[in-house]
Amino acid sequence: MLLGDEQTRWVKPTQGVRQGCPLSPVLFNCFIDELSKKLEEAGYGIEIGGQILHSLLYADDVVLFAESPERLQTLIDVVDTFCRKWHMDINLTKSQAMVIPARKKGKCSCKCPPPPLVPWSLVHIGSQLGLPSGVHAG
Repeated sequence: MLLGDEQTRWVKPTQGVRQGCPLSPVLFNCFIDELSKKLEEAGYGIEIGGQILHSLLYADDVVLFAESPERLQTLIDVVDTFCRKWHMDINLTKSQAMVIPARKKGKCSCKCPPPPLVPWSLVHIGSQLGLPSGVHAG
């Protein structure tokens, strides 16, 4: 561990934090900025108000935004690489993909890591949420 500019003795963690522990989001925020930067470097997301929105990150939740299944898969791969680096697991039972069509319904062919790739469940809705009527993202 680093304490200021000095490295302390080696500390081996023996357990994580409990569900709902107030320390959990603090610890998550200590390194989540790196994931946000990696997602931004991928260059994908949706345009809202002239800005590209690639993700929402809160506590240990991650929401990804993309305009196509291929771009979403790229973002999923970025998250997978990040999670492998930090020895984190993606809970596939809590993971879903939601398709919000701008003009036509599409099918998402994205797959969830880790290998073997497992298809995500899909939720299709017919209108965009959070945008005024007549305004389309992207």
